[in-house]
Amino acid sequence: MSVSAGRGAKKARSGASSLTWIVRIALLAVMVLLVVVFVKDRSSRRACDAAFAKLEEFVVDARSSGSIAPKNNKEVRQAVGINPEDDLVDKGSYYEEIYRWARLVPGRAYYIHVIYIKGSEPLLHAVAKNGPPEESELP
Repeated sequence: MSVSAGRGAKKARSGASSLTWIVRIALLAVMVLLVVVFVKDRSSRRACDAAFAKLEEFVVDARSSGSIAPKNNKEVRQAVGINPEDDLVDKGSYYEEIYRWARLVPGRAYYIHVIYIKGSEPLLHAVAKNGPPEESELP
């Protein structure tokens, strides 16, 4: 009897150890997934920040020279490096374009709102990150 009880105990221990291996593998998979999400999120944020800095520089240069920013929507698209979500959206007294960098977190993204002055050719007026610009910045 003691021999069969020893075998049953070994089977119980081996079942428990295989369960711990399954848990370890699942935890490792979750950790790898979190690292991938983190890396993707950081790369999206860096791309958005770099594009925003470039566009902000356009606006600051134009305002310091005392003129309207000489950049039209085609030059802005080229500087940003991606296409906007929609073409120019007419907001009454100005146009708006929204650029989006996706994140792996569902429903979350980084945005740049670009405001253009209406005219024969839309000209860059203001930029804002992760939300529309303040009312004071609108034309």
